[in-house]
Amino acid sequence: MEAILKYIKPGDYFILQLGINDTNAKNNTTEAEFKEIMRDMVRQAKNKGATVILSTPQGRATDFNSANVHTAENRWYNASTRALAQEEGVTLVELNKLSSAYFTSIGPAATLALYMTGDTLHPNRDGAAQLARIVAADLRRQGLNGF
Repeated sequence: MEAILKYIKPGDYFILQLGINDTNAKNNTTEAEFKEIMRDMVRQAKNKGATVILSTPQGRATDFNSANVHTAENRWYNASTRALAQEEGVTLVELNKLSSAYFTSIGPAATLALYMTGDTLHPNRDGAAQLARIVAADLRRQGLNGF
């Protein structure tokens, strides 16, 4: 965050997405602590004049149920990210829900092809491009310029 604060300025967008690694069993951060860490980052960026945007993380490539519907809505402290966006009055991109709808539309095999080989958590270049496309479209829908 220190490097970001050094260069961020009024008019910049600050898009923050956390949660995937924060909920790992090896991490001792509670959900309440996670939310307050994010709140601090949001406020620091706001104090520099940036427009803050919070995003919920996408799910795993394998988050399909038996009906081939992708869903990961309750994963990775998403509820805390949603609540924080409302509490701090910042834009929220529901990437978790939006990406699940997209993944459902293309199916499990095509979704898996958007992730790193042997890794169902981290998108590959094509997957990152698709997620960026989804985020940009949602920000345009919400009236933000430059996307």
